[in-house]
Amino acid sequence: MSCLPSLGLSAPSRMVLTDSGGIQERTAVLAVPCLTMRPGAKQPLTCEIGTKVLAGGNPRRILRKAHSALDGNARSGAIPGKWDGHAAERIVDILSRQPARASRLVSAQVSPAERESKRPWKGYPGLSRRKPVVGSAPE
Repeated sequence: MSCLPSLGLSAPSRMVLTDSGGIQERTAVLAVPCLTMRPGAKQPLTCEIGTKVLAGGNPRRILRKAHSALDGNARSGAIPGKWDGHAAERIVDILSRQPARASRLVSAQVSPAERESKRPWKGYPGLSRRKPVVGSAPE
């Protein structure tokens, strides 16, 4: 299942039971209790401050944890720092302050009309007049 349908199912849920790493991250952002059926966590932060609880693979433990969450004893959790949906803006801000190196960067050829119609740099006035740049990350 892709991201948007997954979000649509998870958002109104009282609890999500999964072993999917992506779903574990989404439930943390949605503040939906997540019971994870695996022994470890790829994103330990979602266990430490998020809504995820590791249940492992033991069916009795899974049921006990699920009943507890459904009875209102789920972790309230918090959204991890910088999981606020503004990552792209922070990336553009950092990249816009980097000097362009012609030998390492390739300019995309975009017409002025196309550039203005898409305006992915809205909110960054200095970038709206530049051509998009694609290439290596700054060192």
